[in-house]
Amino acid sequence: MVASIMKNEIVIYPTDTVWGIGASIYSKEAYDRICKVKNTDPTKPVSILFPNMEIFNEYVNLENKYSVEMLEKVFKLEATIGLAITSFKKEIPKHIYGESSFICIRVLDCDEINNVYEYLKAPFITTSLNISGNPPILSEKEAKDFHNIHIQDAEFFTQKSIKMSGNSSTIINLSGEDIVIIREGNNVEKIRTVLEL
Repeated sequence: MVASIMKNEIVIYPTDTVWGIGASIYSKEAYDRICKVKNTDPTKPVSILFPNMEIFNEYVNLENKYSVEMLEKVFKLEATIGLAITSFKKEIPKHIYGESSFICIRVLDCDEINNVYEYLKAPFITTSLNISGNPPILSEKEAKDFHNIHIQDAEFFTQKSIKMSGNSSTIINLSGEDIVIIREGNNVEKIRTVLEL
């Protein structure tokens, strides 16, 4: 874990929705830099991105009502889920969730995200690559332009196999007794079906 904690690099990478910028969840220094570059409030919670369900399971204790298979289907539908802080086996740094009672998570199993994980040796924060208030970035050219203008020392991961939809992810809070959809994305109806809502 020491290597992960000491890794302060920032990464730029493609996701299934938009281009993202992130850093190891253990680096507050990198997180603060990302907030400065994006002009976002550092007290605002961010999501954690895991490269696969195996690593997700190393960090999270699922309640009996949510199976790994169910969540795997949900994650494949461009979804972010919120889980109670008490669901985590490993301590998550407070700058990730701020004053929130839950932590947002994505799992995206593809070459690009696996490469980022191998580079950082840790799960990483994920947020859109843009200045706050501007549209999210969808093309690799725009992502490279942002990289060259705003944060040249970030590690850039090119788009290879992943297809980008341009949609916002659906955010689902699973931390309480009821399932609450906080933000509806493109696949919200399919997600409702998987969750039997």
